[in-house]
Amino acid sequence: MILESGDGLSKPVLIETIGAGDLLGWSWMFPPYTWRFTACAAEPTAAIFFYGTILREFCERDHSLGFELFKRMAPVMIKRMQNAREKLVLLTKATTP
Repeated sequence: MILESGDGLSKPVLIETIGAGDLLGWSWMFPPYTWRFTACAAEPTAAIFFYGTILREFCERDHSLGFELFKRMAPVMIKRMQNAREKLVLLTKATTP
């Protein structure tokens, strides 16, 4: 699956390619609960989907569950943000005379 950043006005920027077992999104966890990236399946893909509202309710009821999910998601979030930053730096260098 190809993970991209884009505003809908310009050409999307490839952030990362993710594969089997990788986490796709975490927007369900943080207000305003909106996506920051888009994804496109490069081949037929099976995925597990969770309703964010329900998952947040479970995390509120069981803080150890919420903490465990956060510990598992944090490294993925950091890696994605670092990848996005690297792409931004490269784009800036490419467009700066």
